[in-house]
Amino acid sequence: MNAYILAVKAGELDPPSELALAGNLLGAEEPWMLMLPFDRRSVAGVGATLIYELGFETGDIGRANTAAALPSLYADAPLGELRRAGVVDDIWLRVEPVHAVGAAEGWPAAATSGPPAPPQHRGLTADPRVPREVLGRLNDRLDRLQRRLGHDWENGFGSNAWAVSADAASGGGAILAGDGHLSLTVPSLFYQLGLDTQLLGGGDTHQAGLGVPGMPLMAVGTNGLVAWNQTQLMGDITDWYREELILGEDGLPAATRFQGREEPVVSTMETWVVANVPLLGSEGRIETWARYTTFDGRWIAEIEGRSASADEALAPGEGLVNLGGSYVVPGDLDGDGVITALAFDYVGLDGGNPLAALDAMGHAGDVAELAEATRGLVAYSQNIVAADIHGDVLYTPYQAVPCRDQLPRGADGGWEDGANPSQLLDGTTYGGFTIKLDGWKVVEGDPAACVVPF
Repeated sequence: MNAYILAVKAGELDPPSELALAGNLLGAEEPWMLMLPFDRRSVAGVGATLIYELGFETGDIGRANTAAALPSLYADAPLGELRRAGVVDDIWLRVEPVHAVGAAEGWPAAATSGPPAPPQHRGLTADPRVPREVLGRLNDRLDRLQRRLGHDWENGFGSNAWAVSADAASGGGAILAGDGHLSLTVPSLFYQLGLDTQLLGGGDTHQAGLGVPGMPLMAVGTNGLVAWNQTQLMGDITDWYREELILGEDGLPAATRFQGREEPVVSTMETWVVANVPLLGSEGRIETWARYTTFDGRWIAEIEGRSASADEALAPGEGLVNLGGSYVVPGDLDGDGVITALAFDYVGLDGGNPLAALDAMGHAGDVAELAEATRGLVAYSQNIVAADIHGDVLYTPYQAVPCRDQLPRGADGGWEDGANPSQLLDGTTYGGFTIKLDGWKVVEGDPAACVVPF
């Protein structure tokens, strides 16, 4: 890759068509000016970007925002109360499986017929102590982000993969097929390639398939012993919390309340280099803003207060924060004496090395070894489908998922107030989770930091 970059800069090869087309839009006088050497930092950046897009999910905020809107739904419409009751009883509270049993034809479970699982108890309302403006502001921002990543919940997103074992295939061997999906508006992500260190280097890598250019890993492919594919999973690996924030004399976050104590927040200064692209209205500059986390590592994503601009005029004792590109002056909007904040804990914040897990998957000798390698998938959130030369097949959605055993349930099986991980957790009572690792594999047995078993 670096040889290609040097050849383009020397005028010996043409630049990528994408840069030739959009180079000026991105602020470059020549396409090659956007081509930088590919190094370890580049590998880390590509890996982090992929992990973030695959695993970070915002459904809890969306559900909490919907729940908060239900009490006033159809308030001014004819038969409003009846229509609202229909939405609540027939849609919101009715979450149940489409089929009583989910199993392939011929499997023992498919022959059994029992009552369907009871509807999931989701709770009717979100925490009423979160001002609607604050919750809605974060929901809108996260929704814009998800759509930018191609996650359109109305039209759907994801891919397909199938595996047939030797017992069910006429040719005597296992079959694997995959059908990756990306919108036509998304630039090509995967390219056909081969990785080999055996022929010339005496190594153990011999793979062919699809991968991200520059990454020393095969995302989808085969090593001659095992073939594997992936599809989108979007597992529940992010929890969102309602926090109570205490401001300092400068009007900026100073502490949060937790189990009767005031715990100081952690302020981390981050520097942002903004590109100079006049055609897109972007003025080149460097900005420095603080990012705030709770004492146990939850990232604060929204704060109660008035929406503002970067050059907001501030009164004495007021501060300005930048939350995902939106400016807020923290304050008590609803006059209840509490400044609310919304924070999240995400499996990806606990580290891990999914790239090592993917490398181990690519060197597996059979599906059992590939399954063992998935123990290292942290914040990866993919379905893995595989087949091997022995005729065996594998489907696994495994990744590190917090078991949330510390959250209490009531006698009816539903979550107690403030303990529902599908909406907002009470951050003044319940802390963040921890994913413990042994090297790059997940540790399952720690009761204080447990994960769903392998």
